[in-house]
Amino acid sequence: MVVPRKQKVSTMKMGVGESVRARGDGAVSFRLFTCQSVQKGTCTISGDPHYNTFDGNWHHFQGTCTYVLSQQCGSDLPYYRVEGSNEHRGSTHVSWTRLVKVLVYNETIELVKGHPGQAKVNGVFKDTPFSLNNGAVHVHVSGFSVVVSTDFGLEVSYDTNHYVKIQVPPSYQGATCGLCGNFNNDPDDDFQTPQGEVVSAGVFGKSWIVPKDDEFECDGCEGSDCGECTEEERAVFSQVNRCGILQDTTGPFASCHQELSPQRFVENYLFTCQTVQKGTCTISGDPHYNTFDGNWHHFQGTCTYVLSQQCGSDLPYYRVEGSNEHRGSTRVSWTRLVKVLVYNETIELVKGHPGQAKVGFFRQ
Repeated sequence: MVVPRKQKVSTMKMGVGESVRARGDGAVSFRLFTCQSVQKGTCTISGDPHYNTFDGNWHHFQGTCTYVLSQQCGSDLPYYRVEGSNEHRGSTHVSWTRLVKVLVYNETIELVKGHPGQAKVNGVFKDTPFSLNNGAVHVHVSGFSVVVSTDFGLEVSYDTNHYVKIQVPPSYQGATCGLCGNFNNDPDDDFQTPQGEVVSAGVFGKSWIVPKDDEFECDGCEGSDCGECTEEERAVFSQVNRCGILQDTTGPFASCHQELSPQRFVENYLFTCQTVQKGTCTISGDPHYNTFDGNWHHFQGTCTYVLSQQCGSDLPYYRVEGSNEHRGSTRVSWTRLVKVLVYNETIELVKGHPGQAKVGFFRQ
């Protein structure tokens, strides 16, 4: 019996991630290694408002209190805490971010709605850019947003209107909590209360309220006010002739699917369909009326007419009148005066007087 000799094997490094192995019999094998880097965690809060957690779980919560968006939890990593305060804007069915507060290195930095290029530090507004804590915290402007960044990789930005982005470094995986989730690559367990219980989106949102002495009347969001669609509503609005057209594989957006998943856009639109929008009525031309419910009609009288008023409720009273006139042809008429009666005031918007209004007084 012939016993084969043990062959000599040599390995030669070729470069980053490459190696060649050569055996004594002349056979050569080549291996290519790739590096897998752990990405930063990114959470966004946008619009009215839509939350996208570090793990990519979209949810919608309409409370107007102050909430913990993200904070370091249960580890010895540098501590941070990001809070967001919401407000109604027009409709009480939705809310928007009005203030973002970053607590880090014993500093409190506030990014405030309507204050681009500024941040409030310990209660005092400062113009950007500036640094704190011997350069460990830097506050500056990037694009339309005010940004707070730290030496350990936290970055918080707010466009001072409605869009917030929070980024944490890979070392914070599994070490965060709040409305942005726990950054453990599992979106299914994001809705955890401070006690670690996985709950519904509405309960989850309320569990992260930050008690404030000056927010005793904040709206914690209850029932339908939280913007959660019923299953029946979701079935209706998910159809291809409604929001579902975005994810229709044969529809006009199908070519976009390989670049962007349509699911989060569908979820956002489903939410928007569920909320009550402002009513809008227009009167234009000679004149064409488009009612609050979208019914077009045309009426050529030259008298004064009630365009809209509050009727039969205890809501604040208002009345809008429109006065028409002929211009050249007697077959059509045009608006010459709009009168707004509200809070015992009469405000007249008059043809040919741009930049001016006539103010009087009336009794309801």
